[in-house]
Amino acid sequence: MRVRPGVKVILQKDGKLLLHRYRYPSGEICYELPGGGQNGRESALQAVRREVLEETGLEVEVTGFLASCEEFLTDEGLLRAYPEYAHRLILVFSAQLSSPVVHPATETDLGQQESIWLTPQEADRLPVRPACLAGRFTALLRGECPGYLGVSCYPEITEK
Repeated sequence: MRVRPGVKVILQKDGKLLLHRYRYPSGEICYELPGGGQNGRESALQAVRREVLEETGLEVEVTGFLASCEEFLTDEGLLRAYPEYAHRLILVFSAQLSSPVVHPATETDLGQQESIWLTPQEADRLPVRPACLAGRFTALLRGECPGYLGVSCYPEITEK
């Protein structure tokens, strides 16, 4: 099994952070930070900038490293369809907008419904993926979380 590197970003603007709202095939609603997989010969910082631009049309400047976590997908149907998602190591960064220009989003994720700006306290109350980020946005932004946040596993996601 190959470990896929990935990035997530807490993008801040006017005291709020950006989250994507997802509806999974199971019908579950969940929220995720912008980000995604890191390509070969691409730095983590390049991946952050590319992923945010693809998903939101926003240009960002990375301002810091916040934490890391792991994610395991255990649903057999999804593992067959997406074996590269079996085990992901995710690096979480902070960022700010580097340009006021909003480009068209070119590659939104499967199930992504909308992007919304929320205060860290509002985000702390939402169901998020990876689950190890749940309730930790305020603490992450204050530098009060450990560097490694742990492991999240998702056996409950099923194709319907």
